[in-house]
Amino acid sequence: MKTPTKQPILFNSISALHQALGLPKPLHPLISLVDYGDVKADTADLQKGMVFNFYKISYKRNFIGKIKYGQSHYDFDEGGLSFFSPNQVITAVEDEADYGGYTLLIHPDFILGHPLGQNIKNYGFLSTR
Repeated sequence: MKTPTKQPILFNSISALHQALGLPKPLHPLISLVDYGDVKADTADLQKGMVFNFYKISYKRNFIGKIKYGQSHYDFDEGGLSFFSPNQVITAVEDEADYGGYTLLIHPDFILGHPLGQNIKNYGFLSTR
């Protein structure tokens, strides 16, 4: 018998992520600021991994844990900023991670047609490479 593989959960919209986290609909469909303290849903299924089709910029205070991003693990034992570009697999690798802080979610369509949208690939911290 084949062991089922853990497939990451794909979020194509910020609204879909809000719903999965038990949050009200975002005030704008293409940009949202989330306070992790407001998350109401059981996030156990999200341990499989997530893929966002939007940018995610997070500030996590007092974060204790590791995040797998691509082929690397990042240690946030003293908190910090993290930057994720669209279509990247994000996985929490420790069950006891504290996710207190804030996340800014930006759909690529929000910056489409603006200089930032044309030059975002020049910012290494938001690179898809």
